[in-house]
Amino acid sequence: QQRAVREALKLGAQQQAQRVITPQHWTGAPDSVNLVPLDPGNDAAAVAALSAMLETENPQWLGQGRDVCQQSDYNHLRLARAWRVENLQLFQKYEQEKVRMANEIETRKVDIVNPQLRPALLEAAGELPGPLDAKINEVRLLHGTKPDKVLAIAWNGFNERFSSGMFGQTLYCAEDAGKCDQYCTQDKDSQHAWTVQDRRCVLIPPEDMHSLH
Repeated sequence: QQRAVREALKLGAQQQAQRVITPQHWTGAPDSVNLVPLDPGNDAAAVAALSAMLETENPQWLGQGRDVCQQSDYNHLRLARAWRVENLQLFQKYEQEKVRMANEIETRKVDIVNPQLRPALLEAAGELPGPLDAKINEVRLLHGTKPDKVLAIAWNGFNERFSSGMFGQTLYCAEDAGKCDQYCTQDKDSQHAWTVQDRRCVLIPPEDMHSLH
């Protein structure tokens, strides 16, 4: 019976994914992977939102700390450039997984808890295009990475093999850019570091909420 339920959920997600429509704010060819540079004029709202997401409440974390990959002395982050990743195959896969999660939550009557992210991050991220699904705790978070990993993430999505830390090889995201910055290294060509804005569904059992504070 459990197997039948899983198969039904999978089929429902696949059928829903087939109806996925390319996001209206995408501008590239739908049959390829596009890295679309954001223009400070035409994309002013998105650029301002991303800049605000880089504002950290913990400037003492910048270039310092146990997890820092490249120590340096600075006290703020500034958005240099931004690109929108338009990868239809990954987008459809992500939307399919969202549907599967929503169906499973409803079928299993799972209680999920709001992750209570920083209000400043939520406000800034709310200005980015594209709706989020609150029923499955879909949020926008940040991920710091090394320059040589950026294109692989854009083409293939996140992969736990790229990340390691206290909890082993998994996908690490944060609500404060100061923490993400510790995992970045400077691009020797542009002298900039890379942070990726990521949509993610955060499911937290009620009994685990205490570990977040």
